[in-house]
Amino acid sequence: MEVSRRRLRGLSLLELLMAVTIGTTATILLASTSLVAAKTFNKVTQVSRMHTFGRRTFDQFVADVQKADLSLNKFPTWGLNPWFTAKDDQCVILRQPVFKTDNTVDPTKFTIVAYRLIAATKASEGPFVLERTICPMTVSGLNMSATKKPSKIIAKNIKRVNWNQMTSQTFWGDQSTKVYTLTTVPAADTPEIKLQALIGGANRLETGHVTLSGRTLTLVQAMQYGVALDVTYHIEPTTVAFNNGSNGATSIYTRFVFEPRWTSNDLTTKTREITLSAMPNLENKVD
Repeated sequence: MEVSRRRLRGLSLLELLMAVTIGTTATILLASTSLVAAKTFNKVTQVSRMHTFGRRTFDQFVADVQKADLSLNKFPTWGLNPWFTAKDDQCVILRQPVFKTDNTVDPTKFTIVAYRLIAATKASEGPFVLERTICPMTVSGLNMSATKKPSKIIAKNIKRVNWNQMTSQTFWGDQSTKVYTLTTVPAADTPEIKLQALIGGANRLETGHVTLSGRTLTLVQAMQYGVALDVTYHIEPTTVAFNNGSNGATSIYTRFVFEPRWTSNDLTTKTREITLSAMPNLENKVD
């Protein structure tokens, strides 16, 4: 059977150009879609990873606070050159008791856990990183010694950290006493920690029934037997409240703000804040 000339002829130049154009356009669209998908995946991955790592770090800090009996203003508390100082809220120093096999406290051993917020050395890890250091401590009579283990960076891409320290004191009425003394001078209020002097659940500082001057609380009228005056206030972490280096804190308001980064579709670096907060108590605190 004779095949027609029309069926035997090749593609025309126009048809070839159209085919190439369609193929190129399809390839570009596919590549663009793949690039957008890759960047979206990168964003989701970075944010998810930071949330996971951030939660892990945050939970570890909260657990360390709960295991502690003291928050220190510096460490070592002896000598002239401390390794860590609770200055400018960039460092939290916790002392944790060591328990023996019978679940009683070993009075000769403690573990010091120090957290420091320091500037990142790499832009991709910044602006701050969180460093954790363990220092086993031994007490023998009046002699104290400690070993500083290598510090570890446990979190990166931190934008800021708040760890405001607070304490609470309770005074009991005896029908005659009108003046009570706080352990330390209260630091300025923060959004999370307000100075309160509660009697019967009401803040008597606001009603004028109690006044404060320095460390001194003065009542207009003495409380009856069995009535409690509950005082909570913000503590400056560098304060030395007791001779063991404690600043007297019983709780630490903790707020971590992480800032994961990713490259957007327009090739610029984007960030997003992840915030975690809590106010753990020093559970091993001995009143």
